[in-house]
Amino acid sequence: FVAALTFYGKCFSTCEGRRIKLDKKIIDEKYVDTHCYLIEMRNNFAAHSGATKVEVARVVLALDKNKKKNTFPHLAREVFQPDTSSLQEIYKFIESVEWVHKYVDDKIDTLVEKIMEDDILKEGLEAWYAKAT
Repeated sequence: FVAALTFYGKCFSTCEGRRIKLDKKIIDEKYVDTHCYLIEMRNNFAAHSGATKVEVARVVLALDKNKKKNTFPHLAREVFQPDTSSLQEIYKFIESVEWVHKYVDDKIDTLVEKIMEDDILKEGLEAWYAKAT
């Protein structure tokens, strides 16, 4: 979950040496809420500790509710983290990632077609073979 979340968020952020990033504007309206949730989880859980508290850990005292004699109390840890998401949230995540992946693939295919038509095929294959030798 953390690795997938980190890679997804990386597509929408910039860093030194990587000039291209996806913009939130490309996200289909159907996936905007999920996208915003994923970016918040990426920024506040997976990549950084952020302003939004997305994980909680606490120690609790567990007592016997029946108050039996000689029952010893127990200290327990409760941990709530995004990587323990429900199956429904995971499916939303996968669906959003698949949509973004298809969007990017379609853009690449369109660009390849344009380059082939406008640059490669106009000049002719023989010209390209000549340049290659």
